Amino acid sequence: MPVFGFHASHEQIPPSELLLREYADLGVDEFYLHHVGQDQDEFLDVFGARVLPELT
Repeated sequence: MPVFGFHASHEQIPPSELLLREYADLGVDEFYLHHVGQDQDEFLDVFGARVLPELT
């Protein structure tokens, strides 16, 4: 199984969103994401509001 990784901050959500969409379009159906930072709640809120809806 291919593994892809990249680093993105919450300010970069649109590029991350587009990259994840490209992988999903290629058939990747499982992503493992890691946020390096102290504000996990904000990351989850922003990611859930702005990225996940674009992938479903």
